[in-house]
Amino acid sequence: MARNVRGYAVFFDDSETRDSYKESYNSGYKEFRDRSEDLIKIVTDPIQKKAISVLIEEAENHHQKSLEVLRLFDEKKVADGAEMLKSIRFANYDEARNEFLNRSDYLLNQKNQALEQAQQILLLTLLVSILLSIIGTIITAAAITLPLKQQLPIAIGATEKIAQGDLTQNLDAAEDRTEIGQLLKAFGSMTEKLNSLLRQVQQSGIQVTSSVTSIFVSNKKLEATVTAQAATTNQVAATAKQIAATSSQLVKIISQVENKSQTTASAAVESRKDLMHMETSMVKLAGDTDIVSEKLGAIGAKANNINNIITTITKVADRTNLLSLNAAMEAEKAGHYGKGFAVVAKEIARLADQTAVATLDIENMVKEMQGAVSIGVTEMDKFTQKVKQMVEVVHNISPKLESIIEEVQSLSPSFQQVSNRIETQLQEASQISDSMLQLSEGSSQIVDLLRGINGAMEELDNAAKGLRLEISRFKVAGD
Repeated sequence: MARNVRGYAVFFDDSETRDSYKESYNSGYKEFRDRSEDLIKIVTDPIQKKAISVLIEEAENHHQKSLEVLRLFDEKKVADGAEMLKSIRFANYDEARNEFLNRSDYLLNQKNQALEQAQQILLLTLLVSILLSIIGTIITAAAITLPLKQQLPIAIGATEKIAQGDLTQNLDAAEDRTEIGQLLKAFGSMTEKLNSLLRQVQQSGIQVTSSVTSIFVSNKKLEATVTAQAATTNQVAATAKQIAATSSQLVKIISQVENKSQTTASAAVESRKDLMHMETSMVKLAGDTDIVSEKLGAIGAKANNINNIITTITKVADRTNLLSLNAAMEAEKAGHYGKGFAVVAKEIARLADQTAVATLDIENMVKEMQGAVSIGVTEMDKFTQKVKQMVEVVHNISPKLESIIEEVQSLSPSFQQVSNRIETQLQEASQISDSMLQLSEGSSQIVDLLRGINGAMEELDNAAKGLRLEISRFKVAGD
């Protein structure tokens, strides 16, 4: 923000550069306000809040003084603005900043110490929890191991036979009230339910296999019939499509010929109109060339007046050069504070030199323009004579072009009749082709559906056979 204020002061005479510095300053101040508000929200320590308040107050004072500097330069009070700019200082900035940073270090150290204490407490709690878990595990294992030694051999032998497919095991342990006894009783109930379920599955597997075989044979026959129908439909659709394509090409050719004839007739009509318009324009052009000659003469007179303006510009450039020299001398007297004005004075002198060179170029160009205007007047007179000759030639072409137009226009009705008949045939062939395509697509969809059903039936049959094979390994009560 301070750099933008100094840039505004140096280039206060250049409106574009000055406005860019002012816009940049306003943007910087807005960013300062936004960041200050964010910092106030996240800081909770009262000492840090106080330091932040001091920093913000310093910045606001700097902002008010900067606005005063901008106002003074806007009012062309350069000396007052420069003196005001040199007086802007930060009084309590360093002290408040150091206080804020030192407080931050202190709070960070406190949080680190609290974190270390929490880690120590957490480690101690973890060790106590592990020790209690080990003791509880030993007690629980002793309570479970004793019943297991009594009932475990019976349970292991029965479960091994069940794993081999023998579901006829009797695991009734109603008299045993321990957890192992209750587990054996649950195994016995599960075995009885598996017996009933497997018998039902065996019967259902036989029925599914029979039904799948019957449906599979019927679908195969239907698939063959629909496939043959789809092939026939595709042949008819292909033939209709060829007819439609041939008719479409013929219609396009006739339409192109008709369009060419109409385009030729239209172009001829337009050409006739253009010739008439050209004839009128050339007549008008012959009259306008006289006016142009007069205008060129007037331009020559204006060019003479430009010489007077060039003389005035030359005088202004000389005075500007002298003014820049005086400004450079004053800047040299100012010493270090006048360096910026010395650069400006040097730039003004360079612009004055460029203006003098450009003025000399303009003077030479005006002399060349006066010679060109004189030659242009002579050439315009010759051009007027040629235009009058072309008017006579164009007038003779119009009758011949009119007879060509009448002959071309007589061809259009014959082409239109032929095109209408072929378009009727094209529409009928297109309708047949569309119908055949729809029928063919329907047949293809039916074939795909039947193939999907057959695949599903095969998977179902294989699943039923696999299920029967797996179930046959079990020895069920009542077999």
